[in-house]
Amino acid sequence: MFWLQPGSFEARALAIASPEPLFASDRTVLALKRKFTRFIFTPAGRRPVVSWREVTHRLVRSLDGARALAIPVDAAGQPVRLVPGSYRFELTFRLTGVDGLPDLSRQGDSTDESGTWSFTVPVAPEPIVDPEA
Repeated sequence: MFWLQPGSFEARALAIASPEPLFASDRTVLALKRKFTRFIFTPAGRRPVVSWREVTHRLVRSLDGARALAIPVDAAGQPVRLVPGSYRFELTFRLTGVDGLPDLSRQGDSTDESGTWSFTVPVAPEPIVDPEA
């Protein structure tokens, strides 16, 4: 996480690194989502309802496609801070249907690969500790 400190800490971007060139083409689709919890009242009492809302973001990719910065943006495309809370990346690696790239499969199975990575944006970053100090 990259932080800005104008008076209080603000998370502004997330760095993603991979040993593979995941971000070299449109084959990789990345969604950034934030957890929202609301409560409803039922005859049995108050009950939480959890949903994940998409956070609009832009990717700044390295030339080799192995690294990227995910920067949250507003409706006008201007960078905004990441509100403290629970987030997740939903990653889909498309095996077929990508313009200019060959279709792929695993032993005839062309189902897209997908994964999820959950993380928390804290109110303030943890201090960096030098293990040799």
